[in-house]
Amino acid sequence: MASQLIENHKFSYLQLLFLYKKVVLFFLGVCLILMPELLSGQAFKLPVENPFGLVSTTTTTSGHTANVALADLDGDGDLDALAGNRDLKGGIYLGEYDYFENVGSASNPVFASPMINPFGLASFGSPRPALGDLDGDGDLDLMMGEAFDNLYYLENTGSATIPQFATPSSNPFGFDLSSPYGELWTPNLVDLDNDGDLDLFVTGALGVFRYFENTGTVVNPQFGPAQTSPFGLVGFPGADTFYPDFADLDGDGDLDLLVSGGIFPGAKFQYFENTGTVNNPQFAAPTGNPFGLTDNNINTSYPAFADLDNDGDIDLMAGVGEGDMMYFENTSILISTEEIHSSLLIEIYPNPTSGLLFIETPNSLEEVVISNTIGQIVTTIQTNDRSMDISNLSRGTYLITVKDSQGYSTKRLLQKY
Repeated sequence: MASQLIENHKFSYLQLLFLYKKVVLFFLGVCLILMPELLSGQAFKLPVENPFGLVSTTTTTSGHTANVALADLDGDGDLDALAGNRDLKGGIYLGEYDYFENVGSASNPVFASPMINPFGLASFGSPRPALGDLDGDGDLDLMMGEAFDNLYYLENTGSATIPQFATPSSNPFGFDLSSPYGELWTPNLVDLDNDGDLDLFVTGALGVFRYFENTGTVVNPQFGPAQTSPFGLVGFPGADTFYPDFADLDGDGDLDLLVSGGIFPGAKFQYFENTGTVNNPQFAAPTGNPFGLTDNNINTSYPAFADLDNDGDIDLMAGVGEGDMMYFENTSILISTEEIHSSLLIEIYPNPTSGLLFIETPNSLEEVVISNTIGQIVTTIQTNDRSMDISNLSRGTYLITVKDSQGYSTKRLLQKY
C-alpha cells in the first residue's frame, strides 16, 4: 500500500513537471517574439580601463600586453587576476607575473596592489598563463605559453587556498608544437568534448590553431596528437600573434570561441560560433566585433571571460598593450534552462535552484559533472545519490551533465543565490 502511494505521488509529480516545462517553453516563445535579444547572445557595454582598482602591469610604455587569467586562486569564493607580462627594466625585457588579489567580493570586486611573482613563480620569458586543475587534486595548476615552440607546466603543489607552483616543466605531456616560424603559443585549458577532463587548445603566430584532446582522465591527463585547424576553424594568415578564450556566448549550451590579437586584417575581436554540439564542436566562419564589442583605441588584446560581477552572465576582461586591462560588462539576460543534449530520460529539479538539487532517472546514476559557461569544470561527483547540495556554488549559470548506465543528459542549470 505504501509503495503504491509513493508510485502514485511520483507519477503525479512527473505530470506536474511536464506541465511546468510546457508553460516555461510557452513563456520563452513569447519572449523570443517580443524580446529576441534575451536569448540571441550577449550584449557588452563600452570598455572601462583598469576597473576595480586594477593598475597597469608595466612601468614603461615599452611594456607588452597584459596576458590575464581570471580564477579564484585563494579559494575565498571570488575571482582574482593573474597577468603575465614582459616589461623593459634596466634595458632588458623581463617576463613576470602580476597577481591581483580580489579583496572585495564575488559581486563587487576590488583588486589589491599587484604582487610580483607570487606563489613561487619567477620571471620567465613572455608568460601567457592558463589556469586549470589538470591533475584533479582540487587546486589550480598553471600552463604557460612561451616563444619558440614550447609550453611549460607548473603544478600547484600547495592547495586551493594557498597555491605554490613547482619549477616550470618544459612540455611534460609531449605536445607537438613544431613550427617553421618559432610560434608564440598561447594555451587555453578547456573541456571541448564534454567528457569531464581538460583538453588543450593553443593559438600561434600567423593564424595557427591546434587542439590536443585529453585522452586520459581527470587525475591523469594524457594528450593525443596535435590536430591543426580543428573543428572547421580557419586561421588568419595575415594575423600576428593572437589569443583565444571560450564561453557559451550565444546561450545554446556549447562553447563558442573568441580570439583577439595584434595585426588582424579587420576587427580586433573575431567570434567563431559553435554550430555543432556540446561534445562535438564545429565552428562557423568568424564574425568581427560581435555583441557590441568595440576595439577602439585597442592595439592588441588578450581576452578572458568570467562573471566578474556575479550577476549570472559572462563578462569580458581584455589585457591590452602597455599592461592595461579593459573591462566589458555584460548587460544581457539569460532566462533559459532548456535541455542541451539528452540520450535518455533524466529530470533535474528544481531549476533554477538555491542549493538542493534532485535527479530522477530510471537507470543507475554514475556521474554528475557541473561546469561553468566558460568551460571550466566546477565539480565532478561520482555517486548514485539522487540528491546533492550545490549551495557552495556562486550565483550564475552552469552546465550540468548527468551520466547514467544508459547515456547522458546535459542541461543548463541556474543557481539563484
